[in-house]
Order: sequence, then C-alpha cells, then structure tokens
Amino acid sequence: MSQCECTFSDLESPGHRGEIENVPPTWSCSRDAVDGESQCKYHLSNKKREKLGIPEHEIQHEIQSAIKSGNASLDFVGSNLPALDLSGLVITSSTDEALDLRCAKTNGKLDLSDAKFNIPLKAHLFESGRGGIDIRDAEFRDKVSFYGSRVKGSFKGKGSHFKGEADFSNAKLTNSLNLHDSTKFEDLVKFKNLKIVSDGSFRIRGAIFQGRCLAREIDVPEVNCIGTKFRREVKFSSISVDGDFMAEKARFDQDVDFGDSDPQKYNHDGPSEICGITDFSDVIAERHVNFNRVLFRDELKITDSDFYGKVQLVLPSLENHVTLSGSTFDRSLIIKPLYCKNSDHNLIEVECVNTHINEGILAQPGNEHSKNVHYKFQDSTIGNINFYDTDLIGDQNPTLLQCYEFNHSIKYVTFWKTKFGNFDFAPYHANLHGNWNIHKLDINKQLEPKTIADWGKQKFNLLREIPASLLDIREAGWLAEYDSTEYSELEQTYRLAKIGAVESGNNRASSEFFIKELDARTAQYSSFQSRAEDRVKLIQYWSQYWVYRSWRTIRYSESALRVFSMAFVTVWVFAIIYLITGNILGSTSPYDAGSIGYLIFSFESFVTLVHNPGTTVDSSWIRGLTAIQGFIGAFFIGLFVFSLTRTVHR
Repeated sequence: MSQCECTFSDLESPGHRGEIENVPPTWSCSRDAVDGESQCKYHLSNKKREKLGIPEHEIQHEIQSAIKSGNASLDFVGSNLPALDLSGLVITSSTDEALDLRCAKTNGKLDLSDAKFNIPLKAHLFESGRGGIDIRDAEFRDKVSFYGSRVKGSFKGKGSHFKGEADFSNAKLTNSLNLHDSTKFEDLVKFKNLKIVSDGSFRIRGAIFQGRCLAREIDVPEVNCIGTKFRREVKFSSISVDGDFMAEKARFDQDVDFGDSDPQKYNHDGPSEICGITDFSDVIAERHVNFNRVLFRDELKITDSDFYGKVQLVLPSLENHVTLSGSTFDRSLIIKPLYCKNSDHNLIEVECVNTHINEGILAQPGNEHSKNVHYKFQDSTIGNINFYDTDLIGDQNPTLLQCYEFNHSIKYVTFWKTKFGNFDFAPYHANLHGNWNIHKLDINKQLEPKTIADWGKQKFNLLREIPASLLDIREAGWLAEYDSTEYSELEQTYRLAKIGAVESGNNRASSEFFIKELDARTAQYSSFQSRAEDRVKLIQYWSQYWVYRSWRTIRYSESALRVFSMAFVTVWVFAIIYLITGNILGSTSPYDAGSIGYLIFSFESFVTLVHNPGTTVDSSWIRGLTAIQGFIGAFFIGLFVFSLTRTVHR
C-alpha cells in the first residue's frame, strides 16, 4: 500500500495564495493512500469517496474515534471532510499534538460546541460548508487559530472560553461572527482584516477581554460590543463599518484606539469609516481613548459616560451631529476636526448638556470648504478649555496635525447655564466685543477696533444706540426675542459667566457679564407686572423695574465715567429747571449772576446740603428742588466713589 501523495503544493489554492502562514513548506500526508488511488480517504474529493463507496459517517466516526483514543494522529491538514460534529468531546493528545485542520474543508457545519480542547486548535485557511462553525460554550486551554478561514454562514461562539491566544485574522464570513454573552478571552485576540460580506455583524456583546484585542482593518456590516469588558489595550484602527458601531455600557481599562494613535504620522492603511450611528453611551474608560482620523458618516453619541484619561478626536471627518451630553471628561477632551459636512444643516452641532470637561481643546475644521462646528453647552461645567479656529499652513498635507495653525476663537460656541472653572475669557475678547453675548450664536459679531478710524466709527454707532438703551429693554435690547420664562435662565447664564470671569481675574469680562445678568433681571420685573396678583405686588414689581431701569442708564455702576457723565447731565438739567422756575416766579438770580448763576447754584446744590450764605434765592419752590437735588447729588457722589473703587479693585 502506497503513501498519500498530498503535499504542501496541493494546498496552495488561488484563494489562499500568499496567505499560507504557519503551514510548513515541507509538509506531506503520512497516511496510506486508498487502494488504486494516490491519496488517502481524507484527501479524496467528496465525489471520489462517493464513487468508491466510502460513506461520510465513516470519516466522521474515524475522526471522533481518533480524538477519543488520545494517542492517534490528529493531523487533518488539507482534508476534504463531511459535516463534522465534535460537540461535547474532550480533545486531547498524549503527545500534545494539535488538532490540525489547516487548509481543511468541511462539506457542512463544523460543530465544536461544548467541546474541551486541552491541545491547540490549528484551523488556518479552514473552509466550512453551509452551517458555519459552532464553538458555543467550548473551552480552549491552548492557542486557537482560524487565520484566513472561509466560513459559509455564522461563526457562533456564545459563552466560549479562550485561555490561550486566539487568532481570527483574515477570516471571511458570509454571516455574523458571534463571540458574545460571557465569552471570555484570557490572552491576545486578533481580528485583523476580518471581513463579513453579508448583513451580519461583528458581535462581541458582553464578552470579557483580559488580553489585548487587535481588530485592525476589519470590514464588517456592524459592530456590537455592548456591555463588553476590555481589560487590556484595544485597537480598532483603519476599520470599515457599513452600519452602526454600538458600544453602550462597555468598559475600557487600558488605552483604546478607534483610529490612529499618532495623527502626527502619515497613515498608510487609510482612515476608519463608520457609516451608521456610533454609540458610546454609558461607557467607562480608565485611560486614553482615540478617535483619530475616523470618518463618522452618521451621529456620534458619547453620552452619560465617564472618561478618566484623555479623549481625542483629532482630524476626524464629521457628517452628522455629535452628542456629549451627560458625560464627564476628567482628564481632557480634544476635538480637532479635519472636515465637516451635512446636507440638512448649516453647522455641525456638538451638543454638551450636563457635560463636565475638565480641560481640553475644541477646534473648528481646517478645511476651507468645510462647515463649521457649533459647540453648544447647557447646564455643563467646563474648565481650562481652548476654543480655536484652524487654518491649513500653505499647501501642506491636510491629514497631518502639524500642518495646521490654531487661533483662539469663540465665534461658534454658546453657553446656557454653564459653570466656568479656571476658564480664561481673555483670548476671546475680540469675538465678544460689542454685545458680549454667549447664549446664542452671533456670527457677525463686530471685532474689537484695531485702528483709530475703527474706534471712532464704533463710538459713533454707540452714540446712536444710547436712546434705544433708555427704552424698554425687552423691545430695544438683546432680550427682545425671549419670553418671561427664559429671563431667569438668562440671568443665571450670565451670573455663572460672571463668577467664572471673577475667579479667573478677568475684570472686563466679569463687568460685561454682570451688566447682562442685571438686564435679564430687569426684564423679569417687567414681565412680573402683567402677572401681578394684587395692587401691592404690582407696585412692588413696578418700583423694582424702574429702579433697575434707572440704574441701567449708568451701566449698573460698572463705569465710573458713565456715572460722572450722568451727574454732569443732572447738574445741567436742574440748572435749566431753576432758570425756568425763577423766571416764572420772578425770583432773583443766584449770586446776581444772571443765567450762569443758576448753573453755579445747581452745581452747589448737587455737591452740598447747605448753601453758601451769599446765595440770593428767595423762592421756596426752588429751595425745595435744591433739597431733592442735594439728595440726588449725595447719591451720585457715593455711586461714583463706589464705581471708581470697584474699578480700581478689579
């Protein structure tokens, strides 16, 4: 009886050429050939075995017997096998020989469910028939490799346990890869170049990875790692996902890369692309998480999550909104988009509701054809964050981070009831100058004047606006578009901004935000009048409203110059009143100085409560007005000292 003539060269099929890793070039079959044939029964084609009357159950029975004996050869390299059922078996070998299915084929399903492998499983370039591969609840105590496998159907691995290294690299499936629900990996797991060609999914939901997980360049319809625990590093770089990437309730104990770990270097493998929703809700990450150079074609959700390391989205492309609501970024958050587009909106929104960001960088995209990013903060807390405009330097490579320059800009950022801790408003004065609005976008904000001509033009515009500032704030000011229910929230918004500016030592910003805060409070009293329950409340609200309205004319004492100007106007107004009253009553001019005497008298009445004995005013009406002016003058003097002291103190 002759030996089977099957050798390594017979295994190099066109589909595997160049992928024949770990199959020794010197390999040849050690079994005896079938009588009259050049190959053993395992290497004969299915049709040849059928022609020779070798039934499939005989092949399966012999393999099961060899496994049960524990001392027979488990070398089935390149075999043509029927549907193979090894479920529930304890697979061992007295020589620690591996169950070798490299380049083997099955005519149907490979069933390894509930099996216990005490030896390695080598299934490089294995091809399964319809029915796929089933390793549910199996236990592998040594290395497992399905490198380059071709699976017609699903790869089912629910509840399996891998104690050694597991390799699924270059595998190609026509349906889902299911390694979910308490599947446990204790060592390195590799999914590099894994491909699923149908509507299945890459499902590792609820699995536990105690070793590193490498999933570079996978091409799958969907990724599901909901509730998965990753104890070591994770790499999902240069991946292609046609649908959703779902990672809700996942736990990451070490560094995670969903893109490039180093955006300073050129990526030869290309960026990652996720066409569906990317959902990282309720995630806990202990170390760094990178989404560098990822193309997000749908919404990115990072909500209700806790990140204790750095989170980076450097040079990603955004085609839909980003939601960071409810998340805490304890270390830092860096967003530096490469390109943004959205057919339905003028801006890409990054929504931060109840978000805590300790420090970081939030930038605009550097592509001149890109849409801008609107960073929306509501009920959030931010620390030392820098907001930037981004410009590409010359004609350099736009995919490299070092080819961009960054300039401070808060043009596309809004805050609503947001707390500021260690946030510096100083670099953004140019954007805020003019109206100091932070609660809504004002893309056409006038920048701070740079030349004397600009300064003069701006002062002229300010003079034209003074009459409007004396009218009802709701009708002529920045609060016109809001209703009474929002005034209190606006007041809180600017009070928190004022507190943040005070803590950072920014006197100018704190002053401007204080004015905006009191504007909102004034508008509240106006709205309360229409809802007053009785006359007492109506009078109370009316009085408070007019006190604040009057105070608004001197910018709530934030400007000593404005207080001095109003005092000067008051002196002239009373001088005119005295002149008119004196002419009507026929009273003599003070100091017998004609009309100018009334101006001197008004100034004297403003700065003192007791007149000079030389004053020659005999009208009781005028003397009554002087008492009122004396009170107003004392008030203005005190207000001026307060305002000046406040300015110096700041």
